[in-house]
Amino acid sequence: MPLLLEHTGDDRARVAVYAMRRAARFVAPSWLGEVVAAALAGPLKVTSRKEIARLAADFSVPEASSIVYAEWSRPDAHRDVRAALVGVARQRLEQPDAWRILTAAAESGEYASIVAVGAAQPMLLPDSARTRYASLILAGCRSTDPKAAEYAWARVPTWAPWAPWADDLDATIMTGLTDLSPTGPSRYAVAALVTLLRAGVGGETFDSALHQLVDLDQEDPDDDPERDRIPLRRAYTLLSAVTSAVRSDQSGFDLDALAQAARFAAGHDPLLVEAVKLLVEVTSEDGVTDACDRLADRPVAAAAIAEDIRAAALRRDWTQQVAPRIAGRLRDRGDLAGGLTAVALSRLGVSIGFAEPYGGLVRSLRAHPVADVRDAAYSVRLSDR
Repeated sequence: MPLLLEHTGDDRARVAVYAMRRAARFVAPSWLGEVVAAALAGPLKVTSRKEIARLAADFSVPEASSIVYAEWSRPDAHRDVRAALVGVARQRLEQPDAWRILTAAAESGEYASIVAVGAAQPMLLPDSARTRYASLILAGCRSTDPKAAEYAWARVPTWAPWAPWADDLDATIMTGLTDLSPTGPSRYAVAALVTLLRAGVGGETFDSALHQLVDLDQEDPDDDPERDRIPLRRAYTLLSAVTSAVRSDQSGFDLDALAQAARFAAGHDPLLVEAVKLLVEVTSEDGVTDACDRLADRPVAAAAIAEDIRAAALRRDWTQQVAPRIAGRLRDRGDLAGGLTAVALSRLGVSIGFAEPYGGLVRSLRAHPVADVRDAAYSVRLSDR
């Protein structure tokens, strides 16, 4: 080891450092700590400094945390060395100095350090450390370096399940959702919020985000060709993402909270259709009636939503009893939206050969007072002839 140390600062450094790693396997950890500390105190090439610091962690040097922290605290430490030290600190989370390094790295705003912090995988850390580590990821989102912030934001969805208890999670997500810059982190904020909603939390953040985006849209003068209603587009994206997630699997979501948020969004005219799509997914029979009420004067939207309602009914296995009951009630309203939805639901009868009550339902819809509903009902073929 002493012979190899003599070459860690010259042209043979690369070979010497990697040879030290092989030799370290035959050295007592306590003595290796002295070797590492002495080496780091002298002049070294960047590669040598990184690899020697890693020896302390990889070979269980007792004072590894304090050695690494001393190296981190050097005012002239190279950014690549700092990044390597973060990797070492991740292996020593039981040591207070390791958390000091990780916190400083996350708050530094430096791209290399934040990438090193974000390289951790939640399932590879102790369960007791995940929530605290999630706070470090959120801290990286506040970096003034756009590349560093984007990298941290991309990691937020992965860490979101452990972050609901982090003090600034809601604030971080809200900041991302309402960042209207073209290259902002909104797509990561949306993904993180969906992850939280799937865990049964984040409902208040979702509701607050919709309120704030609607307020911003109402204040939008709509006179900039390069910024076409960005708050509105952001709200579209958020509603669509949540709708898709619920449609694929409802488990875990607080459906009542989502329904409340959807009803609010539906009150903002440009968001009506997207909000009703979500409302259909998170409510039951009453939600179908509510959707038809809201689309009474929107024939094109009503036709599209009617198909969404039919698909939802199929997923919920409403074919035998629920769908005919809803369709009959909507038929009796005598309006366009209700009639089109009734026709869409009546198409579920194809799976049972349009046995009653489906056959009678379709025939009655062919006598509906609205011509478009009658046309839609006539397009349903009750037999192959």
